[in-house]
Amino acid sequence: MTGAKRVTETGDLNSGNGEPIHIPVSIQPHGVLLAMAARTGCISQISANTGPLFGMEAAEILGRRLDQLFAGEDAQNLAHGLENPLLDENPRHLVTVTAPGSGEALSATAHRSNGVSIVEFEPSADPRVAPFPYYPVVSAVTSRLKKAGSVEAIAQVAVEEVRRIAGFDRILVYKFDEDWNGSILAEAAGESMPSFRHLRFVASDIPQHTRKLYEMNRLHFIADASYEAVPLVPPIDPVTNKPLDLSFATLRSAPPGHLGYLRDMGVASSICVSLLADDGRVWGLLACHHPAPRRVPIHVRTACDVLAQIVANQIEMAEQRETYEQRLRLTSLAARLLRFAAEEEYFIDGLTKHPDETLEFANAGGAAILHEGRMTLLGACPKVEDVWRLADWLIEQGREEIYHTDCLPHEIPDGERFCERASGLLAISISKLYRSYILWFRPEMVQTVSWAGNPQHAENQPSDTRANAQKSFETWRQTLHARSLPWTEAELQAAGELRNAVIGIVLRKAEELGELNAELQRSNRELEAFSYSVSHD
Repeated sequence: MTGAKRVTETGDLNSGNGEPIHIPVSIQPHGVLLAMAARTGCISQISANTGPLFGMEAAEILGRRLDQLFAGEDAQNLAHGLENPLLDENPRHLVTVTAPGSGEALSATAHRSNGVSIVEFEPSADPRVAPFPYYPVVSAVTSRLKKAGSVEAIAQVAVEEVRRIAGFDRILVYKFDEDWNGSILAEAAGESMPSFRHLRFVASDIPQHTRKLYEMNRLHFIADASYEAVPLVPPIDPVTNKPLDLSFATLRSAPPGHLGYLRDMGVASSICVSLLADDGRVWGLLACHHPAPRRVPIHVRTACDVLAQIVANQIEMAEQRETYEQRLRLTSLAARLLRFAAEEEYFIDGLTKHPDETLEFANAGGAAILHEGRMTLLGACPKVEDVWRLADWLIEQGREEIYHTDCLPHEIPDGERFCERASGLLAISISKLYRSYILWFRPEMVQTVSWAGNPQHAENQPSDTRANAQKSFETWRQTLHARSLPWTEAELQAAGELRNAVIGIVLRKAEELGELNAELQRSNRELEAFSYSVSHD
C-alpha cells in the first residue's frame, strides 16, 4: 500500500521490558493446546486444562501420541491433516473431532514451528447448524467493495460487513501513519459501546514488537479479556530446553498489559486482523470489540481473516489508482512547465511567466526560483532575505537534489519566521556548486487532532506498562501549529523528475551558449585576419 514512508522496523518480539510476547508459556482457557515432536509424534507439552475435554490430567497425556487419545476415524483424520506441508506457513483447520472426555465436538487447528507440531482444540459449533456460507458471503462483500472507490469507502464497507458476519458490537479500521500513530478510518458500532470514529491513538498503544507479531500472524482472538491464563505443562520444551514458540498459535495468551488496555476500553472480547501490504508490512488493522465475553467459531474467524485480506487488496488497488491519477496530472503539468522553460532563453522566465502552473504543480502557496544570483518569487513567500538564508541552510545541511518537510519551523533555527507562509517546503537543487534551487512553500495549516486519551501522558510510559497506564479514553484535543499539508509520494517523485529535466535544459542551453561563444570567437578571428589583410594591401 502506498502513502507516506515509514521508518523500517527490524526489531524482535521482545516487549519493552525484554519479555518475549511470542513465548508466554500459557494459553487462553477456551481451548486446549498440545505440542508434539515431529520426529516421534509424542506429546511433549500440553496445556494444564485438559480435564474437562479430555477426561485426563495433563501429566497423564504427556508422552502419548494422538492415536492413543482419539479413536478410529478421528485419529486417522488428525494424522492425515498433520501431513499437510502448508502447516509450516500458517495455522490450518484440520478437522472436527470428538472430545475423548466430554464427547463434545472440537475444532482442531494445527501448525508447525521449529520442528514441533502444535495442535489446538476448541469447542466447535453445533454440527446440526448449517455450514457457514463462505462463497455467498465473500462474493457479496467483494461486490460491494469493488463499487467503493476510495480507501475510506472501502474501509466503511468492510466494518459494516464484518459487523454483520461476526456480530461484534464495534468494528474499526485502524490505519497507521508514518510515525506509527493510529487513526480510525471507519467504524460500525452499536449503542452499547462509545464511538472511536476519527480518534487517533499514539504509536505506543501498539508498540513495535506487537506490530512485528501482527505482520507474522494476521489474526488474534481474545474470547474473554478477564481470563485466567492456563500454563503449559511443562513450561519448557524438554527436547529443546526452550519455551515453546506460540507466535502462530490461536490460543496464545496475550500480554497482561494488552488485556488491561482492552478492559479499560470496556472491551471484553476482541478479534484483531492485520491489513497487510503486498510487501508484508502492516498497513492497519481490522478490530472487532464486544462488551461481553464472546466465543467465536473458527469458521467465523476464518471468514473475517479472508475478508480482511480482500479488503487489504482493495485498499492497495485504490491507493495505487489514486497515486496513478495524481502522477498523471503532475506529469501533464510538468510537461507544460518544461515546454515553457525550453522556449525561453533563461529557464527561469518560462516558470515565472506561468505562475499558476508553477504553483499548481506542487499544490503550493508560493515558490522561489534561485539561479545565477537571481531570485524570483511567486505567490505567498517568506521575505527575500529569509529565502536566501534558507538556501544557505540547505547547502549547509547537505540537502542536495530533493528536500521536503511539512514542519520547517521545527527544523531550521529561528524557524518561527517561516511559520505562516512556509511551514511546508519542497526544494529541488539545480546545481551542486551554486545556490540554484526551485523552492515551493506551503502555508501553515492549523490542525485540531482528537486523541483517545492524552498522548503526552501515554508517550511517557514504558511500552510494557503503556496499556495499563491508559485508564481514560476520553477525547483529548491537541492543536498542531507550524505544520503544512504533507507532501505525497507522487509529488516527490514528480519533483525529482522535473529536477532532472530542468538540469537537462540548463545544460543544453549552456552547451548552446558555449557553441555560440566559440562561433563568435571564430568569427572574431576571421574578422581580425580580414582586417589585417585589408590594411596591408
